[in-house]
Parts: sequence; C-alpha cells; structure tokens
Amino acid sequence: MVRTPDRLPWDLRLRADEPAPPRQRPPDDLIAAARRGLLTRSNTRPGTQGRQAADSLVYQRRIAQRAKPGRTVREAAGHTSRVAPVAMAGIVLARDGEGRPVELHDVELSRRDVRRAARHAALIRQLLNGRLAPAMFRARVRRWAPFTVLGPPEVAGRYTFLEDADAVIALAERARAEDRDVWFTS
Repeated sequence: MVRTPDRLPWDLRLRADEPAPPRQRPPDDLIAAARRGLLTRSNTRPGTQGRQAADSLVYQRRIAQRAKPGRTVREAAGHTSRVAPVAMAGIVLARDGEGRPVELHDVELSRRDVRRAARHAALIRQLLNGRLAPAMFRARVRRWAPFTVLGPPEVAGRYTFLEDADAVIALAERARAEDRDVWFTS
C-alpha cells in the first residue's frame, strides 16, 4: 500500500505561496514541510517561499552527497585538483627570455593558454591575409600576459606571445621558403 503525503495545512500553504525575499533562507517550517515531501518543485510556483524551500532542500542534498572529508567539492565530484595539460599541435610564435623570436612546435600548454595561443594564431592569420594592420596586431598582443610551456622539458618555461608584426611576417616568409603549408593548427 502506497502512502500519500499529508495535505499541507491551510496556513502553511498561504505562507508557501508568498513571494520569496531574495538571498534569504526560507522559514524553517517550510523547509520541514519540504523534507516531509509536502512542498516539491511540482506543487510550488517559481519565486515563492515554498519553491525556495524545495530548492534549498535539493541543494543541501546535493552538497551533502559531494562533501567528503579532506576533499574539495570539485574533487568529490570527480574532477582533479590540477588541470591537466593539453598537448597542442602546431606552432606558437613567441619570444624567449632573451627577447628573440622562437617557433615552439608541439608544446603542452594549459587549457587557458591553448585558447590564448589559438587566438594569437587567428590574429597572425588576419595579419598575413591583410585583414589586420601591423599596428593593430602589435597593440592587441602587446598587452597579453606571458604563458607557460609545460612540456617537453627542453622548452618548458615562461614565454611571451610574439607581438612584432615584422618578425611574424619574416617567420612566415621563412616557412613559405621551406614549403611548410599548414602553419597554425590548434
């Protein structure tokens, strides 16, 4: 025999239908009614105190499920604490610690730096195709923060993106002379 939940008392139903004040915890009696199954997402309207109590119960259960001693919520959900490096195929044009332009081939970067390197490659393509003026290229890239190459060990370290449009064009001409067609794949 399936037991149906008790009906919500009249005064509690009126309070559950009142508008919810933002960023405030719902009343304890409404949370208790949600725990008993009297207030759910299906029998409350959005923006009311009853819905707020039902949502807070769902949130508390989700947090309690993920909380583990000695681990963060991210780790308990299955995420690693350190973001794994991503292998990036292609070429990144950068300046080394001494200010010389270098081509970095098949390096490992963080996910954030991979996105930045892809944006840099897109700007280089626009520069080489004549859709971006050298002064604009220099102005955009000059403000960017340095990036860290995680591997391979022989090139690991901090680099800055190459902002000199003349050096980019010279490296492109050298690549064309060596018959390298595919330049920037990310």
